[in-house]
Amino acid sequence: MNNFLYRFYPSFFNKVFLKNIAIAFLLTVVLGSGLFPDYVSAQEAADKTYAVGMRVGNLFEIDDVPVNSMPMVVCYVRRSLDSSWGALLSLDSFVFDVDDIADVMGSQTPDEMEALGKISLITVSMEYVLCQKINSLPIQPYAQAGIGIGFADFDVDNPDDTAGGGQFDIDIDTNGKVEFVPTVSLGIRYAFKSKWFIDAGTRFDYHISHWTIKDRKSGREVRINHFNALGAYAGFGVNF
Repeated sequence: MNNFLYRFYPSFFNKVFLKNIAIAFLLTVVLGSGLFPDYVSAQEAADKTYAVGMRVGNLFEIDDVPVNSMPMVVCYVRRSLDSSWGALLSLDSFVFDVDDIADVMGSQTPDEMEALGKISLITVSMEYVLCQKINSLPIQPYAQAGIGIGFADFDVDNPDDTAGGGQFDIDIDTNGKVEFVPTVSLGIRYAFKSKWFIDAGTRFDYHISHWTIKDRKSGREVRINHFNALGAYAGFGVNF
């Protein structure tokens, strides 16, 4: 089971701070559920002007690009504008592997070659609360849409030689350009007492990127200008 998890979440399990965040999330949900078993209506919770929260999740690229699963951590502030609308400002962090770089470049290596990628975004979103008629219950379905702006960074582990004895020096360059990531989410919140809530949902991202995978020895280049990613998340937060 551990090998299975490591295969699909390699970067996630290599990052101690992400492990700690996941543990903190689980403890908060478990303790919050035990300490605050009563709930309030979603409308009462929404009447609070501000909320802060955190989400952890995983996105999977759904295009033919050499990116595997993308574990993410999102920390956000939400401001309610009225009973239906809200605005969010978030910091979105992704850590992922870029697989089989040598194959993409047409080089054969004795060992599999990967790179560690990181994307950090500041995202501004709008939220619309769905199904107003059920707001007397503790659940609140919502839709969110926004755009993230940030940067990507890569650390490439180059083998010394190709399988045929040749040499290469592969790098991934972002060309100093900003990443733009339009994003859409559908989720649902459950309100405990008057402050705490948990939520879960699905998220779709369209990454407008400027990555150039290049071999500095041969001059060969492969460009990745965009890709789609789809996945799910769970989180918790507090209204105030």
